[in-house]
Amino acid sequence: MNNAEMEELQSETIQQHPMTKMVLDSFPLKSWMPSAIHVLLKDSGAIPEELSRIRAISSQITILSSYENYEEFNKGLTYIRQLLMLLSLVLLILVTSVLSFVFFLLNRPRRFEVGILKSLGYSTQNIVWLFLKELISYGKTISIVASCLLVILSNLAMQVLKLEIADVFQFYLTSIFTLIGLSVSVLIISGLLPIYTTCRQTVVDTIRKNG
Repeated sequence: MNNAEMEELQSETIQQHPMTKMVLDSFPLKSWMPSAIHVLLKDSGAIPEELSRIRAISSQITILSSYENYEEFNKGLTYIRQLLMLLSLVLLILVTSVLSFVFFLLNRPRRFEVGILKSLGYSTQNIVWLFLKELISYGKTISIVASCLLVILSNLAMQVLKLEIADVFQFYLTSIFTLIGLSVSVLIISGLLPIYTTCRQTVVDTIRKNG
């Protein structure tokens, strides 16, 4: 039975059995005529309060999904969240290790550049700072690209799931700051050791090892 047929059946039933009270707990009595009602809530934390409110309406209402079932479901979500956090941590470590190896390979040809800068009077700290500024610039570019992708995916989610801007706005802000923080942190952590190893060599070592 589709929605139109159900509404027609409800109207016929009310006409055959007129009721003086057409409102029950601020809900139209007509909406309580079906044998089963499915209530959707945006906030899962409001389920216990909503169950108590529904039970207070009438003792004849039977709730099929109980609060205990919600607790078990919430525990399952917690386990899944912890597993995803562990996998994310492992992936971050792998990405940091791979990027560190890549930076080692990229910085080896720059030993000549380090030798020239040191011969001009630059200290190791000055050269490390120059290299770190390049990493931060890369991090900004990656953050901008990731933010653009997040905007596109958020718009797709809003279209598919019929969401409003308020539903994804907080998620979007949190994701933006998380992406920026992770991008800059991973780049700096993975590039710090290769940069320092390359920049700490002396001018004599540069000539001797690369001559």
